[in-house]
Amino acid sequence: MSVTQWFLADVCPEHTGVYEVKMDYGSTLFRYWDGFFWSSLATSVDSAYLNRYIATKYRALPWRGIAI
Repeated sequence: MSVTQWFLADVCPEHTGVYEVKMDYGSTLFRYWDGFFWSSLATSVDSAYLNRYIATKYRALPWRGIAI
């Protein structure tokens, strides 16, 4: 899996898709960005994609793009 640099939470991704997010305590999880809102947190890329329709206005977190 290749990844991009980390972006600040107030910067929104340009494309829809699954992104890795950095938690306050240092670990990482995954979220789907639908172009307007982030989905809930997920433990894998697949589960973030499957839960993509459960997007709502969750608190933004630092994120980076991933390519599998």
